[in-house]
Amino acid sequence: MRYRQVHLDFHTSEQIENVGGKFDRKDFQEKLKLGNMNSITLTGRCAHGWVYYDSALAARHPSLKFDLLQEMTDAAHEIGVRTCVHYSVCLDEKEAIRHAEWLIRGKNGQTTWVPRLLDAGWHRFCLNNEYQEIVVEQIRKLVEKYDMDGLFLDVSSVIPCYCQSCIATIISRGQDPADPVNIWNLAEEVHLNFTKRIRKLVHGIKPGLEIFHNGGYIQRGRRDLLAGDTHLELESLPTGGWGYDHLPLSALYVKNLGMEYLGMTGKFYTGWGEFGSFKHVNGLRYETSQCLAYGAGCSIGDQMHPDGVLDYATYKLIGEVYREVEQKEEYVRNTRLVQDIGILSLEAMGSERHQHNLLAQAEKDTLEGEYHEENLLSRAERSDVGAFRLLRECGYLFDIIDTKTDFSPYKVILIPDYGTVDQELEEKLTAYIQGGGRLYLSGLSGKREGSDLFMEGIPLQYCGKSQYHPLYVKPDFPLDNFEDSAFVVYGTAHRVKAEKEAGIVRKAEFYAPYFNRTSGHFCSHLHAPCSEERCGAAVYYGGSFLYAAFQLFEEYGEKGGFVVKDIFRGTMDLLLGAGKTVRTSLPSGGVTTLPKSMVEACYVHHLLYAVPAKKGHNIENIEDIVPLYDVDVKLRIPEKVRSVQTAPGQEEIAFEQKDGILSYRVPRVECHQMIKIICDAKADREG
Repeated sequence: MRYRQVHLDFHTSEQIENVGGKFDRKDFQEKLKLGNMNSITLTGRCAHGWVYYDSALAARHPSLKFDLLQEMTDAAHEIGVRTCVHYSVCLDEKEAIRHAEWLIRGKNGQTTWVPRLLDAGWHRFCLNNEYQEIVVEQIRKLVEKYDMDGLFLDVSSVIPCYCQSCIATIISRGQDPADPVNIWNLAEEVHLNFTKRIRKLVHGIKPGLEIFHNGGYIQRGRRDLLAGDTHLELESLPTGGWGYDHLPLSALYVKNLGMEYLGMTGKFYTGWGEFGSFKHVNGLRYETSQCLAYGAGCSIGDQMHPDGVLDYATYKLIGEVYREVEQKEEYVRNTRLVQDIGILSLEAMGSERHQHNLLAQAEKDTLEGEYHEENLLSRAERSDVGAFRLLRECGYLFDIIDTKTDFSPYKVILIPDYGTVDQELEEKLTAYIQGGGRLYLSGLSGKREGSDLFMEGIPLQYCGKSQYHPLYVKPDFPLDNFEDSAFVVYGTAHRVKAEKEAGIVRKAEFYAPYFNRTSGHFCSHLHAPCSEERCGAAVYYGGSFLYAAFQLFEEYGEKGGFVVKDIFRGTMDLLLGAGKTVRTSLPSGGVTTLPKSMVEACYVHHLLYAVPAKKGHNIENIEDIVPLYDVDVKLRIPEKVRSVQTAPGQEEIAFEQKDGILSYRVPRVECHQMIKIICDAKADREG
């Protein structure tokens, strides 16, 4: 996979004249060189439904006078830039009015992405009709005719549909179309059959051609839905509403799926299709560095002007960023991230139990009210994100995992808040504990489904929700920033008791407020102060497990209180003990990852630091990069270390290795710094 890619959109209305009229081969090549890319995705068919090549099966844009795709492909290949082709699968706006019967419909008959036919915007097509045959034949001819290195199939994912074809299919099977389970099952079936069909078709023509179906999101826990993909592209524009959590949440999951993956951001300040806007260079530097730190290649999105000329300022910006990536990418290839902790994702657990909710933002905007339900998938937006943020901010090394993941490499498995266990998962977790693993549980997690008992090896019994909200916690362990106080927690609390003589230690206690806030009983602006009434254990520690009796991760995802962070760090350090691999003096906004090379005896330690600022409504942006100096690092690694040096640059750094702990100081971290740790090859082989 190439690590410096550009995704070049070209969604162009038929009302614009002289499309491609100013395209110049040499100018196009010069802009690609300026952008320092080694791969570009070119538009074959856009969301308006027009194609930009010669075809007997598809309508070329009415004002395009030549085969633009062929010209761009030849120009790129001539200078050593590989080309992929973007084909819009479920958007074909020119056909939306002509064949409204092919459009996805909600339960109330509305369309999506925009709800009515006369609304300006895209109308998404269903593939459970003859439209699929048109798409398949167009893709067949496209792949047969053009010299491409990959196929990017956009707007191709699972979306529930109540169109006439889908309702007729469900009725023909003797099922009830009013049952949303039948609607979801058919949507998954149609999507999966289509993606497998395309992969078989394409590889029958060009064996091994890269294929990716883009739905804007990789759903955790549904590995089966990726059967049509050869690799993954993680679409994630932080300033466009995704935020800076989105890419690492996806990357830390897909890294264990055995597929190459890249992170796709954009040069746009807000979202796709924004002409004349630019992200600050430091924002793009951080976003591409984040891709590298999490083992991903890089893709930057752009949109070409209808006249066929690439914007000079855009490719100057991209080139500045990609010159930095070019120097670093050799240190990222053939590595695997070292991780201590696996977050067993609620989204993955819910998906594996065939729960459903809309995950793609475009459909949420129009169909959310029809399909949203409170389940593990919806709660994952709070609890999974809260767990991710806590682990990242506290400097732990971790993955996001599903129940199919091999648990054995992890020192701790963390199950957030709502993760009740079925028999199959209980058996796997029990074997993991018996093999020396440890569990971090909170709220309802670890409890058997439909029972008040917790899983085997966790001698606790559930007694219901606490009668008070909020509650106060008094820890029996030191916190980093506070001592000897009662700390308010807003996450839903639970009454849980331990079995007698189970050897479990209470590490924190709940204390009640004077009363809950009602019209007849309230105090001050928010809630009543802490009373002296104890009302149960807040934290249990049992050696192989730690249990927090409140929705700790959901609370952090919603409020981000650093007292909760202190409580979490104290309890996780207690559970992990001496097993924590990395400790740094990075501030909480820092990111640290530790890939290990699979081809040489070395590690590459990544350190990142930048602070996104909120600008306007729902826009996170990075403009200023404040360098950090003299960042202290301690790594617990078994190999004997020969050298520690900056990468790139290869400047030697003084280090000490004693009792299995490698200590060094990073002189400067400006956005992103890599440290190469070269080990003794003989000792590594023997280890």
